[in-house]
Amino acid sequence: RILTKRAILWTEMVVDDTILHTEHLDHHLPYHPKLSPIVVQIGGRNADSCGRACRVIVESYGGYDEINLNIDCPSSRVSGERKFGAILMHDASAACDVVSAMRRSTTKDREKKKRGAD
Repeated sequence: RILTKRAILWTEMVVDDTILHTEHLDHHLPYHPKLSPIVVQIGGRNADSCGRACRVIVESYGGYDEINLNIDCPSSRVSGERKFGAILMHDASAACDVVSAMRRSTTKDREKKKRGAD
């Protein structure tokens, strides 16, 4: 933020299971309002897990400006056993399922907050 406040910052990718099961989520998702605009990037292939991870982010770290699905990382650690990242580009159906679940889990909260502010 020293150089410009217009830059969009991104977190490192955090795997959906890490978001759902770690006891130290603050270590993985360090949020501070001065960092905004900031995007949290998650990785995963399971639509349900990614949707629930988004819900945790919205409920616990509501200040993030965007939640992004990592769908372009070519790393064999990411694309290998768990089959997410760039390999999702070869399975459009799975990618669409994940993105749909993520949208469903975050849209409800946005609508609720808007209604609560009226």
